[in-house]
Parts: sequence; C-alpha cells; structure tokens
Amino acid sequence: MIAVVVGVLASAAEGQCVGACDGNLEVTINGLIVGINIALGTAALEDCPSFDADINGEVTINELIVAVNNALLGCPNNEPTLTPTEPPTEAPTATPTPTTSTTFSSVDFIAGQATGNCGTAQDAGGAVLKDLACGKTYVGGGAGTAPPLDASPLKARFAVTGCTGTTCTLGPTSGPQPPPLDCTDTGCPIGPPVPVTEPLPTCSATTWGAPGEGSVDVSAGTASVLLHARAHTWLSASRTQPCPICVGGTCDRGARKGLACTSTNGDGLTPDCIPGGTDGSSDIGIISLDVLLTTDTQSRTTPDGAFCAGQDAIRPGLPGCFGLRACRAITATGVPAAGGFLPPGSSQAVTLSALACVPQQNNALVDATSDLPGPAVESLPGTITVNP
Repeated sequence: MIAVVVGVLASAAEGQCVGACDGNLEVTINGLIVGINIALGTAALEDCPSFDADINGEVTINELIVAVNNALLGCPNNEPTLTPTEPPTEAPTATPTPTTSTTFSSVDFIAGQATGNCGTAQDAGGAVLKDLACGKTYVGGGAGTAPPLDASPLKARFAVTGCTGTTCTLGPTSGPQPPPLDCTDTGCPIGPPVPVTEPLPTCSATTWGAPGEGSVDVSAGTASVLLHARAHTWLSASRTQPCPICVGGTCDRGARKGLACTSTNGDGLTPDCIPGGTDGSSDIGIISLDVLLTTDTQSRTTPDGAFCAGQDAIRPGLPGCFGLRACRAITATGVPAAGGFLPPGSSQAVTLSALACVPQQNNALVDATSDLPGPAVESLPGTITVNP
C-alpha cells in the first residue's frame, strides 16, 4: 500500500492520474481495458504508462484497483506535498501481508438463454453417444428413462467477504434482493419451481440447504460456487400444469391457494406457490445435494460404467449414464469470462457446469425411472457481474 501511495504521488507530480491514458485527469472504460491488457501481458506498458504507479515496469492488481476508483470517483486534484528538491523519506520496511480489497461488494449470477451443447457422453472408445444440451439437467444411469430437465434458472447474489490478490471469496446474502435476484442463504429459493410433464408430471421447488459459498478471480474470469441444493418434489395431478402459478396476485392452487404471491416468471411460476393442500399432488420427498458449479470443464471416466458408488445396486449389469448403457465418460464444459470481470459493474458471459452423483432416493418410482444412484450433469450459461 505504501508503494501504491508513493506511486500515485509520483504520477500526480507529472500531471497524470493512475489509469488516465491521454494525459488528462480522467480514467475511461477504454483506458481500464488497456490497463487490464497490460497486466495480462497482451498490451505494452507504453500504451498507458500512468498505470505503472510505482514505476517498476509492470501493472499490478493494486494499481488496477486505484485506477478503477479513479474512474468511479474521479482523479484526485490535490497537489503533492513533495518537490523534486525534497526527496521523500524512505518508509520503514513492513512485513508483507495479503492484500485485502473492499472494492467489491457483491457478485451476481443470472442464468440466461441456453443454446448449443455444453458437454458429451462418450463410450469406451471416445465416440460421442449424446451431446448434452446447455441449460439442461441430465440425471441417472444407463437404464434410466427420465428425459433431461430444464436447469434451475439461478439468479443469485453473493456477498464478497474478502479478496486476496485477484481472488475474492463469496458468502451468502440474506433477505430480499433487487429483482430478479434471489438471496443465497439457507432457505432462499434457487429460482422458481420447475415443472416436468414427461414421463410423469412433477413439480420441484429448490432452496438453499446451507449458506452459499464460492470464489471468483476478477482477472482470470473464473468462478466456482458450491450449491447446497434442497429440492422438494411433488407428483402432480395435472400433466398440463404440474406446478401452481400466481394469477392476479394469488396462488391458483396448492398449499397456498388463494394467498398472496408475486412472480417475475413469464409463466407465473414462483416460490410463493408450491403443490400441496387439496390439489391432488403427492409429496415424493426432498433431495439434498451439494453441487460444485464452476467455469472449469469437468470430466469423469469409468471403465465399467459405474460412475457413482452403489450405481449397480438396483439393476446389476446395467451401468452407464442418462439412458446410455455404453456410456463410459462424461464431460461438462464450463466457460470462463474471456476478459475477466473488470471493470466493476460490467456483466460478463460465462457458463457454469456441474458434474455430480445423485444418491438413491428410496422411492421405487423415482429410483427406477432415473436409475439411481447415478451421475448428474447440469450447465448454466449466463452472466456474472462483480459489483463495486
């Protein structure tokens, strides 16, 4: 921090401001991008020398943070107290400590429109048996007949609890968040309920079973979130509309029929309206699962097709994944943000992927339909925003 302060004074003495690339006292978005590229080694320092506040020939995260603050708050106008004939007093040597930044307050992930494929299921020879579509959840073993489900439309805000270097640690937020975002503490919804019509009509409402946690690297554009999911599923009496919906500000049926509700979903789905009561639904139960969603690509290979412990217990001799008995390898493709998550407040495209095991649910219908225990893959294309 001492080096940063000295560097800022040196820049001010030259009539410049950290991050100002055209000789004035204004830091622009284009200037910040130049600074990031210099730090990454894809641009020359000569393109904007003012980023090198401590004049050591490189651009560090501390200098980028100073430049971001100058862009948000304006460059300081105070004249330096040092003059060329009065060299600064050398500061005492301090023991280096991890740099903790309070520049960032929160991180938002908003699932977007999914297109294309985000993974594959392969046989022992590497041949692709099935492309795994983005925005879908595939569950179960080789004898499963359940179709892929629409992935939960996660729209979540995480708190930034601290940063070391370019890596920031994420924790939960509580209470109402700015629409369309949800909180990420225990009991907060993970998107609206998800209706499924085939092969059986079901409605699943998922909440956080424990506080959300994770991390982002603002420079590399990578992110990981540990999703503590608690999915409550009902077998519905309605194949055309498995989940209750919010109509005119009240739930049309279910456990909260006639009670107040709000929905930002185009189909009226909302965590305020869940099955139950006298709607004829049957409570299947709750699945608790910890899933790592990450911008990294994940893969799992097994020579005998048993991806998860106990997978062969229900149907011996029928291994595999997602209704494919010859499946021996699964890949889930994550995509980091190409240019990182700076400047703060900008939304960057990513894809979060998950590859996990779903345990046996001790429900004969569910376990047989999905062939559980078995593997699960989910992909969530969307955007991440690091907020100042």
